[in-house]
Amino acid sequence: MNKKSDKLFEKFGKIVHKNETIFREGDFGDQMYIVQEGEIEIRKKAKDSYKVLDTLNDGDFFGEMAIIDKSPRSASAVALEDSRLLVVTERSFDFMLDNNINFTKKLVGELVEKIRNSNKLIYELLTKNKRHQVFSSLIRFSRIHWNPSENGNMVELNPYIEWAIKSIGIEKQKIIDTLNDLIKDKTIVFGKVETKNFIILPTSELKE
Repeated sequence: MNKKSDKLFEKFGKIVHKNETIFREGDFGDQMYIVQEGEIEIRKKAKDSYKVLDTLNDGDFFGEMAIIDKSPRSASAVALEDSRLLVVTERSFDFMLDNNINFTKKLVGELVEKIRNSNKLIYELLTKNKRHQVFSSLIRFSRIHWNPSENGNMVELNPYIEWAIKSIGIEKQKIIDTLNDLIKDKTIVFGKVETKNFIILPTSELKE
């Protein structure tokens, strides 16, 4: 953490602890947040459970729609670990839009990406094709947890399965069975490093 980041945190910072809810779906708000350090999960209600829409890390921001269109929060935000956030008010947000072209470009890019991911997620949740659901979720998880190797991006198996259960709502055994089918037809490759199991996803599959 550099001096500039420390000064920003002193003025605008907020510490949230592991499993702390930052805001809930349906809440009204007038602030957005930038992740200075940590990991935040964005969750959407789904009957008696929830679906994971996104996992955010250092430099990502969330909650901006409450400022842009004054609408209720469309999802909940929960800290996956102790995290440092910068709190951006409506006044600060307007100032950054008017005076910081880099922030504006990043905001537009993030909004486009969120719309794209939301459309993909809706399709995945509506389709009954479990193979498509699992493979698409594997690609999304791989983009979040980038770990390239010579043969493709390495995805640690157990964290992916735990994430996928929450994200696409398929039982653990069905996810494992589908992954085994994808391995058999060589769509993905299984690997092991020391005691950890990995899925290797070819880089060609990660292109838009």
